[in-house]
Amino acid sequence: MDSRINHLDSYEKSWLSYAGEEDSTIRMLEMYVSRRGDTVFGKDMVYKAGELDTLNSIFYDFEGYWSKHDDSLLKGKIKLYVPPKGDGVVTSKFHLTLYQAWRDSLYLPTFTVENTNEIEFEFHSNSNIVVGGLMYYRFTDNGKVEKGEEVLDVSVVEMPVSNRERAYNGFIATFNEIPE
Repeated sequence: MDSRINHLDSYEKSWLSYAGEEDSTIRMLEMYVSRRGDTVFGKDMVYKAGELDTLNSIFYDFEGYWSKHDDSLLKGKIKLYVPPKGDGVVTSKFHLTLYQAWRDSLYLPTFTVENTNEIEFEFHSNSNIVVGGLMYYRFTDNGKVEKGEEVLDVSVVEMPVSNRERAYNGFIATFNEIPE
C-alpha cells in the first residue's frame, strides 16, 4: 500500500438535505467528497418543526481551543449524540484518533473513555487543523435471553472528524476502502 498523501484524497465537506413527505421533518447528512468523487457520510441530523431531534440524530459537537499559557497546546472536547436503543446501556467505549503534526513529525494520538459519550483531548500541534476519526461502541440490554444468556444489542458509530471544510483525512480511507 502506498502511504504517500495524494491531493486527490483530500475531502470537502458538504451537506445533503431532504424533507419528509408527511410531516415537517428535514434530514441533513454530512458528506465528505473527495476530488476522485468518493463519498463518505458523517453526521446524520434530523430536524422536526425546525428543532434538532437529538433522539433520532447521530452527530457530534466539537470544541477546540489553544491554551492561553502554551500557544502550541491544543485542547478540545467532542460530545457524541447517538439515539438510545434498548432498555439501558450496559457499557460503551469511545475512541478518538487525531492527526498530530508536531515539530517535524506526524503522530496519531488516540484518546479512549468508557461509559460516556464525551471525550476530551489535549496535544501539542504545529497546526490548527484537527482531523481524525471517532469510533463509538455501545452495548445495550434489549431484554432478550437466548439459551440462558443475556443478548445485547451493539451500536457502532464510525465517523470522520474535522474542523475544516476541506482537508486530507486518512481515516476516511479506513471507513471506505478506495480501490486502486
